[in-house]
Amino acid sequence: MLLTILFFQPWVAKRYYWVMHGGDFYFPAKQSLVKKKMIKRIRYFITYLKGDFEYLKTWYGAKGEYHECFMYPSNIYKEYNVNFKKDNALNIQIEVLEKLRKYKNENIKVYVPLSYGGDQSYADAVVSKGKEIIEDRFIPILNFMQFKKYLNFTMIVTEFLLLLLLIKLH
Repeated sequence: MLLTILFFQPWVAKRYYWVMHGGDFYFPAKQSLVKKKMIKRIRYFITYLKGDFEYLKTWYGAKGEYHECFMYPSNIYKEYNVNFKKDNALNIQIEVLEKLRKYKNENIKVYVPLSYGGDQSYADAVVSKGKEIIEDRFIPILNFMQFKKYLNFTMIVTEFLLLLLLIKLH
């Protein structure tokens, strides 16, 4: 839906930044014509994997600029203290939840993936704080999703973030 709206506003394309996820563009034969044309219009591609950007150039004729970002904090550290990282991540998640507190009575849902780690005490602490701070608006994702469901979930989140970015740019 969002891609279709953006497709009919090509004058805005010069301001698009796309934070790429592999499921968004792998398997070109399965992608819509609108998506294929939109990829050609995008000027800025953000990803940790330069190979993904090269893939877009090869398969979709993308001509935009590559901007590297780190995908996970572990991508920028060669050595780190796991306990420090865990505590720091918990503090960051709690800080974000505190910023969302003022919206707890609004029509929102906050999805927080917690299935990626092996430390149950960390997940329990985030769930506890999330339920305390934003109550029933907090939805922890505690189990791995089926791949197709995960791709759909990330597509919806990505489209929402793009929409917010467009609103902010106007």
